Amino acid sequence: DYNVVTTQTTTGCANAVDNGTFSGNSALDVSHNGQFMTLVNTYKDNSSCSYSGTYSQRGRMGQVTGTYACTWGETGTMTIFEMSNVPYMFTARMQSSSSNFGCNTEAEFAGVIPR
Repeated sequence: DYNVVTTQTTTGCANAVDNGTFSGNSALDVSHNGQFMTLVNTYKDNSSCSYSGTYSQRGRMGQVTGTYACTWGETGTMTIFEMSNVPYMFTARMQSSSSNFGCNTEAEFAGVIPR
């Protein structure tokens, strides 16, 4: 697991309280098997979002395109891109669109593996 800081800007949500820019710490688990990748982001309150899709290489960086589901009921499509993984460190950007909450999110992840 990586200890990550996520910064995200969310717009267009049906519930206006969900719109805005947010930052926080979480745990990110990354699983990669061939062309399939899953990332699970678990927050301090034990809620989580699971992002799954097809992995592709984009030069030195990776990308995964697919769907996501969160424990509070939100689901949608997403692309995680500009993924970089060097020893003990992971960075990426994400764009997602909620199919049931109306939210559009742009996010950045930066994380390290604690020693």
